[in-house]
Amino acid sequence: MTDRGRCLRPRSGPRPAALLLWLLILASLWLLLPGRSMAGRIDGCDRLSRLTQAQRHWQDGAQAESVTLPDRVPRERFSGLTRARYRFTPPACTQETGLLLPHTGAAYRVLADGQPAQRIAPADTWWLPDPTDDSLTNPRVPVLYRLPAGTQEVQVLLEGSLFIPVGSWALTIGPIEEVAQRQAQLYRRSIDWTQSAGLVVTVVGTIALMLAVVRRQRHPSLVWFTLACAAWVGRGIYSTATTLPLPASLFESGVALLVFLLGLPLAIATLHLLGRWNPTWRRLSLATMVLVLGLLGLGLWRPELEVTCRTTVYQAMLLWMLAQCVMALRHRQVIGHWRGWLLVAGYAALLAGACRDFLLVQGVFSVQDDMQSLLVWGYLVLLMAMAVVGADHVMQALTLTRDLNQMLEQKVAERSAALERSYEQQQQDRIGQARERARAEERERIVREMHDGIGGQLMTALRGVERGAFSQERLAELLQESLDDLRLIIDATAADTRLLPALAAWRHRWDPRLEALGIELSWQVDELMGGQDLPADLVLQLMRILQEAVTNAVKHAQASRVEVHCSAASDVLRLEVADNGRGCPHGQIPSQQVQPGRHGLQSMRTRSTAIGAEIAWLAEPEGGLRVRLELPLSTPRAAAG
Repeated sequence: MTDRGRCLRPRSGPRPAALLLWLLILASLWLLLPGRSMAGRIDGCDRLSRLTQAQRHWQDGAQAESVTLPDRVPRERFSGLTRARYRFTPPACTQETGLLLPHTGAAYRVLADGQPAQRIAPADTWWLPDPTDDSLTNPRVPVLYRLPAGTQEVQVLLEGSLFIPVGSWALTIGPIEEVAQRQAQLYRRSIDWTQSAGLVVTVVGTIALMLAVVRRQRHPSLVWFTLACAAWVGRGIYSTATTLPLPASLFESGVALLVFLLGLPLAIATLHLLGRWNPTWRRLSLATMVLVLGLLGLGLWRPELEVTCRTTVYQAMLLWMLAQCVMALRHRQVIGHWRGWLLVAGYAALLAGACRDFLLVQGVFSVQDDMQSLLVWGYLVLLMAMAVVGADHVMQALTLTRDLNQMLEQKVAERSAALERSYEQQQQDRIGQARERARAEERERIVREMHDGIGGQLMTALRGVERGAFSQERLAELLQESLDDLRLIIDATAADTRLLPALAAWRHRWDPRLEALGIELSWQVDELMGGQDLPADLVLQLMRILQEAVTNAVKHAQASRVEVHCSAASDVLRLEVADNGRGCPHGQIPSQQVQPGRHGLQSMRTRSTAIGAEIAWLAEPEGGLRVRLELPLSTPRAAAG
């Protein structure tokens, strides 16, 4: 069993499927029963009557003989082209009558008193043309003829190869309307029903194929089944034409070819359905195609072998059907229990119809007016069975595909959720790592600041105390500077790294100190500074520059007033510290050149350069000094501790 078969194996069949299976079996048994005549023998021109006696003449010079219709053709004449003449003597009628010829064994013409009889199409077959020419008539179609009043002799001329070993059926004569009703009954049973059912099956197969194509399902069995349905419709149109569209021998070869084009696709569709199509069957199919085409070509080339070649083609197709019946029986579990039995029943009906036709040809069954090839009905039953199985197979495949899609969507959703959780976890890990790095960097920066600033100042104070070099005032000053530096570090490393809170904390510490020294502090800070969020190291450097500038004004400028201005405009942060002290001696501006010994000014320049700012020392017109620092806020910068 193929994997595909395992996937699509359904559960036990429903009750409607079992009922359909029994109906197909009963239909197959019914096909074995011989038909019954629908009209009895009634004499007279105003009622239906049957012409069952005729004189048969073989055109090879054999002696005429009286026969009772339907007559059987001797086996030695059942080969090659058949040319025979049947003479009938109809009742003497003073008005036009209808003549019905149900079937003949070969293509024929009908003559009334030596003139071609006029054919009349059935009333319910308006789509058929009304042939009035002298072309050969199709022996498979019941045809109605119009006989002129007073017709004394009717002749039926057989001019083609026999497809069944029967010369002519009994003729029915009577009023045209009644004979037309009889013809319509025969036509409906032998042609209309099979054609209509075939069209329905074709529509079902085509819909199933279109559904599979739309849903992007690959079902080769449906493709081959649709081809078989197309061959069925083509066979029906071709073989039920009132007149022959081709010469008689070529017409019969065409019928055999269409039967081949019907049977082989059905067999291939069955193999695909069962999952048994393989290179061996492919080679057998190609070999059969070559054999059939060769036989039909040989029959056209050698007319005396035409019947034998055509019979061999039918036998080859029956062998294929028998093989597929066995395959369906052996591998029925691949497509499911009830589907497998339904397919077996279809092939059984086909083989039953073939057996019945074979027994009819051998003379086991008598030939009746409404006789028809039950092999055709067997093919129809098989087509219907395959239509049901194929359509249900497609629905099972679509259901399986839908379930697989739902399962896939569920797995995709689960995988997406897992990926989202993994991504969130990775993000949290990255955030945690970034925070850990930030804490480590902050600790390193604080250690560096304390080592370079407070550490150095405390070390200087310690060495001065040990040597006795510092006075008490100088020692207090060093300790105060260390304490101020420590507070700056604390302010800069607070959770809120905005500049405005750091400035406020600095003012809170220095305002009392300046007031104690008698120095007035003028404080102007732009309220927009509240939104400035700067890195902690940058805030620390700004506060150190501010503190250094104020310290210089207090210690060296002898100022009585200090102004601090801080504003932000046009993406530039401006910090200014001005005093009214003595300014720079001799007018030397330290921004031009920092002289040796002025370590505070050098420190301010170094810190401003480290953060990407520009610093300048400006002399005030009325005395004093203004330190101006401008820091661009839109460009990246690096801070040095």
